Amino acid sequence: EMRLSRLDDAHARRAARLGVLLGVVLMVAVTVLDTAEAVSMSPGALSVLNLPIIAAGGLVLWPLLRLVHPRRRPTEHATEAAEPEAAQPDQAEPDDASLGRGIATAAFALARGVAVGAPVLAAAGYYAASRELFLNTSITLGVLGVSTILYTLVRNWVEDQVATDGQEHAGDQPRGSGLRLIPVVAGAVILVLALPALALLWGARPADLAEVWSILVEGGSIGGARIAPGDFLAFLVVFAQIYTLTRMLQGLLSRSVLPNTRLDTGARTSLLSFVGYAGFATAGLAAVS
Repeated sequence: EMRLSRLDDAHARRAARLGVLLGVVLMVAVTVLDTAEAVSMSPGALSVLNLPIIAAGGLVLWPLLRLVHPRRRPTEHATEAAEPEAAQPDQAEPDDASLGRGIATAAFALARGVAVGAPVLAAAGYYAASRELFLNTSITLGVLGVSTILYTLVRNWVEDQVATDGQEHAGDQPRGSGLRLIPVVAGAVILVLALPALALLWGARPADLAEVWSILVEGGSIGGARIAPGDFLAFLVVFAQIYTLTRMLQGLLSRSVLPNTRLDTGARTSLLSFVGYAGFATAGLAAVS
């Protein structure tokens, strides 16, 4: 019921099997090759042992990427399910959606290059390069996949809450509209947690991450003033508090005050807009100060 791709059941089952098989190849690669290195096997023997493992990984990774590629066309099953939506007038795709799909397409192109390049490097005798390239790329795809699932769970929950709130308060301003900020915050948190893992995976040292963390905590000097992450957090908290109070005031005016006046609809709308702009400006000035 919550499938992230547009695959039908048969292709989804095949992709799941390939994903599990890729995990098995990774397990074999780490276990066998690390054991071979621990017993001081010769470089030539390591290269011979490495080639079939990396080749098997490439043979699994290539069709898996082909199945879950972001540019893959909807299957027949998915097209039938989307017919009611397709009947609506075409709408321009948001810029952020097309940008995200473009980044995903580029990442998948690099991964498919690894699926071919790593076995070629292994066949040429470049043991360390082929091993690190294949393992790191595969684990990176896993980290990105887990991050995508977590973000999608949060986003779908928020969309369900907003839809329910809109149905319960039809005709009024939905009180759950503020929930739309939750996916943004969740995405930022997931990104912050994923970046250190990916950095360590691709060669960063724990000392490097500790140094970056120290800079983030202590802040930096900008224009003679020292700015720390706590200052940005205080900015967000103050802005959110005043902006929330502004929305509450707008709701009070629209429901309890303005309906009891002789103002026409246009004047009420103008007054509510003025209150909103004034509150937004006040929140911004207070947060900056």
